[in-house]
Amino acid sequence: MNITKKEKDSLHQLINITISENDYEKEVDNTLKEYRKKMDLKGFRKGNVPMGVVKKRYYQGVKIEEINKLLQKSLTNYIEEQKLDIIGNPLPIETKDFNIESKEITFEFEIGIKPKFEVELKSLKVPFYDIEINDALIDKDVKMLQERYGDSVDTDSITAQSYVYAHFKNKDLHLDKENVFFSVEEINYADKIKKLKKGESILLPLHDFFKNEQRTTHLFEKPNPDLLKDKKAKVTITIEKINKRIPAELNQEFFDKLFGKDKITSLDKMKELLNKEKKIQLEKETEMFFFNDVKKKLINKCKFNIPTEFLKNWIISNAKEKQTAKDDIANQWTSIEENIRYQLIEEKIVIKNDLKTTEDELITHTKELIKKQLQSMGRGDEPNDSELDNITRNILQNKEEVKRIEQELFMTKILSLFKEQISADKKKISYDNFIKKINQK
Repeated sequence: MNITKKEKDSLHQLINITISENDYEKEVDNTLKEYRKKMDLKGFRKGNVPMGVVKKRYYQGVKIEEINKLLQKSLTNYIEEQKLDIIGNPLPIETKDFNIESKEITFEFEIGIKPKFEVELKSLKVPFYDIEINDALIDKDVKMLQERYGDSVDTDSITAQSYVYAHFKNKDLHLDKENVFFSVEEINYADKIKKLKKGESILLPLHDFFKNEQRTTHLFEKPNPDLLKDKKAKVTITIEKINKRIPAELNQEFFDKLFGKDKITSLDKMKELLNKEKKIQLEKETEMFFFNDVKKKLINKCKFNIPTEFLKNWIISNAKEKQTAKDDIANQWTSIEENIRYQLIEEKIVIKNDLKTTEDELITHTKELIKKQLQSMGRGDEPNDSELDNITRNILQNKEEVKRIEQELFMTKILSLFKEQISADKKKISYDNFIKKINQK
């Protein structure tokens, strides 16, 4: 066996492995002998089938299997011995003159090498916003809840207080979504929309139709950040249904429906609770904004090359839908590259700071999530230890749930690390101005 390596560039390399018959023939013979011992063929006693018959039936398949085993073992060992810090996994390169019957067979692989760079969190300065919760913000939440739990009637015309169901369509953008629900207050083209009746359509810009860009993002199954910056993209909006809400009265029946029997007995108590919930909600939003700011600054600050050609090949090779992957690379490479760069940066941070999740941490975090979930469902008392253990055990048997909880726990850890090591410039901001900043991203 002979293994050689050559560079396309410092981060994109080719490995050639040449295998001869001597490298695998012994293992093939041993495997065939084992097959012979177990082979039961009419006309022969079990274990006494002529080796020629065994070879005729099984040799080719066994040979290919042994070559693959030897190839994978040799490639893995070579990468470890050479201390090659690779991205993803080696990709086999197809060769036109490949012949499995040859005495010597050469296999070629391409590999991507992780770039060398350093990450220093303490040198970063990132704003951390403290959103001011005022009476107007809480009054808005009260009004929203009154409308949500009130009665609704269908109307023919759209007013400033209307809720609309519409069909959004643009063939070129692969957008065809029905029953998109929005209030007139949350869009930028209210004057144009208010002129429409049920069944009528209008062509409007997509990128700024909603005041909150996240609403636009949610129209797509696979959001395209580059597309949302395209100010020429337009969408046909067809009105499907117009709805008017009659707000619920602020009485005990309303309070009980929202919070449970006699949990809240006055508007002041309701506002007090909403204030606490709003604070928790906004803390999560500001943390995510802070995280995204840190992510952006790290990408911009950490300058390093990546094996672009290899990464594009690797993404396509591992995709179920090859053409979709090619289209994504062609149309969204900027955002894909940013995500790859951040993953490499984050990996450095994790290793440097030993950010691991233990089984005990996973169990504890899951129990806390269960308690919060039960509270949100209106259960006042906490579950006992036995009940909590049983629910936790059932949840952690679900691999998808484990993965989701691990990701949530990891996000908690890395956010704590960022807050601890990064110089956070704390700033007070109104809710409206905070939303504007989100939309500017």
